[in-house]
Amino acid sequence: MLPAVIALIPEPEKPKASPRASAGQGDLDGSAGLLGLLLLAAGLHFLVFYMLPTQLPFYLKSLGFAQPSLAGAAIGMGQAVGVVAALAFPRVRARIGRLGVFALGSAALGAGYLGLGGSQSYAGILAATAITGISMGMTTPNLSASLLAIAPPSLRGRLSGALIASIFAGQFLSPFISQPLIRSWGYATTFSGAGALLVAVGVACYWRRSLVAARGQPREDTA
Repeated sequence: MLPAVIALIPEPEKPKASPRASAGQGDLDGSAGLLGLLLLAAGLHFLVFYMLPTQLPFYLKSLGFAQPSLAGAAIGMGQAVGVVAALAFPRVRARIGRLGVFALGSAALGAGYLGLGGSQSYAGILAATAITGISMGMTTPNLSASLLAIAPPSLRGRLSGALIASIFAGQFLSPFISQPLIRSWGYATTFSGAGALLVAVGVACYWRRSLVAARGQPREDTA
């Protein structure tokens, strides 16, 4: 990919800003708490999401579906739906706003995990993983879009790095946190518990969006 990047993506010229403008661009203006919440949400989302690739093969084996190809197909089903959801993201965000997308993504991931916890058939597992793909395709670009909307221009690079670090931290911690829960509660209960948590987060996001809409604030300000 590197030759294509060098050949096709020019480096933009950076205009020189006055000291006063530069100082203003680096001020979070009270949005530090909101940015911190966004980074925490990113870490939590991927901590829960990565239970799917790290634990699903063992869960399927416990249900009697031991072939590795079945686990790969189930995970691939979610990824395929995620591609379609990501392509639809701009239209969905324009319709329901960033906070609405967070509500949809959290509810979809939670519903998929509740489906995993309650499924005893492979067809049910496939349907559940397909639902989780909606969350991946919607939530990932929404996190980046929300951060860029909040962050001052001069801090966007560093804060984008912090967002990626939060995502990778959630991925890294996922098996360390989920495995003890699985040993204590079992796969089905752990997936169902994580699903209930994400559905609750989705409901909270929808409730917050409804409050903001009732106050007559612009929808894009709800991020």
